[in-house]
Amino acid sequence: MLALTFSSLRADDEYYYHKLDYDDFVSWVKNIKIPGFAFSQTEREGSEEVYNIEYKAIFLKDNDFIQVRIGHPDVFYQYEDQKAFKLVGPYDLEGFPTVFMYNEMITKPQNATYMLSHVPGIEATFSITALTKNRLTQEEMETVFRSFSLNKLGVRDASSWPKEIPVAIRIPGIIKSIEKLDDNDNSMKAVYSVKFAKSNEFVLELKKFYKEMRGWLDIQTFKDNTLVCKTTTDMKRIEKMQDGEILEFIYYIK
Repeated sequence: MLALTFSSLRADDEYYYHKLDYDDFVSWVKNIKIPGFAFSQTEREGSEEVYNIEYKAIFLKDNDFIQVRIGHPDVFYQYEDQKAFKLVGPYDLEGFPTVFMYNEMITKPQNATYMLSHVPGIEATFSITALTKNRLTQEEMETVFRSFSLNKLGVRDASSWPKEIPVAIRIPGIIKSIEKLDDNDNSMKAVYSVKFAKSNEFVLELKKFYKEMRGWLDIQTFKDNTLVCKTTTDMKRIEKMQDGEILEFIYYIK
């Protein structure tokens, strides 16, 4: 596999592993569906003392293997040192600086293919390693990438998701605004209003989200949380809205 090293991370109020804790990572990736692959396991490695915490998730299909990792932001720049690799990028992949790479000499025991993306919302690197009988193409790796809807972790120049809302239940899309509301009866840990701008792409992601969650716009109940679409309970009405119109969702966090 690709050897990764780390430089010292500058001091900051919060590191990527504070903005996304391990339990939240696990609940998120367990719900991910990579076409043809099944979720297998997760791991947490590294030390806070040297700022090299990594979260890993493994997906399997027969003898093929895909591993995704959330780790140190400097990992993204390791592509600069991989002189023996074929590189594409950096290029913009759905708002994330991304590099696709592989080494033609690495074919045994399997073909190795890599993708690295910088995630500005939590200042981390999202990486994909695929060890497969047939080398995955750039397009196939991008399909794996899209399975994770990384904008749930936040993108540059957009409002950030609060930590109280688990990644697994975040609606994919770029937030227009987010506001913490008063809980008048103090029955909730937090209540948030989250607003998005309607677009065809957002509607497709929204439909996918509710299909995967097997829920409804009027109320979607999770283990400890509830999501309600305040704008409408009719998906057909959302489809007919003009691009740029605002959709508001309310998260009730217990």
